[in-house]
Amino acid sequence: LNKREHMIMTWRRLEEPPRTLDACGEVLGLSKERVRQIEALAFTKVQKSMKRHMLEDQEARLKAAGQGPS
Repeated sequence: LNKREHMIMTWRRLEEPPRTLDACGEVLGLSKERVRQIEALAFTKVQKSMKRHMLEDQEARLKAAGQGPS
């Protein structure tokens, strides 16, 4: 994630209570709709990364057990 995506994800998903779209937008000089779009893009990036790492881990385990492609 780039810096802006990371900040938005942290503010919206990890802070308690989470910041509103408006609050994030004010800090970054963006509309709440643009913040929502960036958050959605960042969430998709995180999901893809997690899936890729899970597949790589599964492949490594199979290979170590002698069941995967050599």
